Amino acid sequence: MRVRQIVFAFGILLAAQGHGQQISPPRIQWQRVFGASERESLPALRQTRDGGFVLGGVSQSPPGGTKTAPNYGDYDYWIVRLDAQGDALWDRSFGGYRPDFFGSLQETVDGGFILG
Repeated sequence: MRVRQIVFAFGILLAAQGHGQQISPPRIQWQRVFGASERESLPALRQTRDGGFVLGGVSQSPPGGTKTAPNYGDYDYWIVRLDAQGDALWDRSFGGYRPDFFGSLQETVDGGFILG
């Protein structure tokens, strides 16, 4: 008896999904890959007032690939500024010889960025 109840519930779930509207995924505007030879992570993403983007995270890589900023030690803050089409405008690294871990970023009223 228990098996029938589970199968019946599963059948109702499938039927309910079949009656829903077709939802299309959003169209991809652009895709980019950023990084070099070692470990990178750019988990922070903010859209800027001019329609571009700023990415923030960390990198262990020296310049290479799409990274032009130097590496000062182990992990450094790595910030990448993009235009509205996803093209890199600039990238900067901040850090010392020990690991520096990125926390957050915010655009300031004067068009700069504050990092934490």
